[in-house]
Amino acid sequence: MRFEWVHREQNKESYVSFNCKIAKSTDRESVFRGKLICSYCEADLEQLYRCKNCNNTFKLGEITKRRDVETGIVYTVDEKKQFLKQKIETKINVEAEINLDDVIPNVELIKDFYEIYGDNKIVKIHRWLWRHRKALVVSFGYREKWRAGIIIPARTKLVLAELRDFRTIREAKQEGIQEIETEADRILEEISKDREPDLMMEFLEAKRQGKVIVKKKEEKKKEVVEEVSFLDD
Repeated sequence: MRFEWVHREQNKESYVSFNCKIAKSTDRESVFRGKLICSYCEADLEQLYRCKNCNNTFKLGEITKRRDVETGIVYTVDEKKQFLKQKIETKINVEAEINLDDVIPNVELIKDFYEIYGDNKIVKIHRWLWRHRKALVVSFGYREKWRAGIIIPARTKLVLAELRDFRTIREAKQEGIQEIETEADRILEEISKDREPDLMMEFLEAKRQGKVIVKKKEEKKKEVVEEVSFLDD
């Protein structure tokens, strides 16, 4: 995964770019689980899906086709995956720098945590963000899905906090609480909007028109001189 950040300060641009990896930052909590078993012999159960027309049965992983509920267009899981690979770059792109303190009032937007690792520049970025009380608002492509997030200097990691669509946050039930407004509110709301419905409509339209989904050609990127000295401040 490619990390790209153009930092602007006093009419000067500094470009930071490197390859990195991301991984889940936390484990699931340990919980007691009861497994479904046969009510008669108490053997393990196997979930199957049965066709209403031909009575063939399938396990979930064996079902390769889907039908869109609204349009009725039929597609395969692999077709959708290949289309999204064309449209979504596997990279982290810094869209804005915000005050670290502005993250707290927007904590409801955070839905998952990843650690960014794999390059020595990450150590400098972690230190710079903490020293300057900054966080980075980013867009990133991961596992065929466009996502948005905030990069935060956590205690021992550079954490990428994935954002949920701000429109999914419920209205407050408690009356009388004065709304806290921050400079980052508009930025976070705009970037958190789920782009998947638009991409799916584009994919379904391509299917409707019978377009062949082909692998996207690699574009030659413009050479940019990297300047990271600001990270030593």
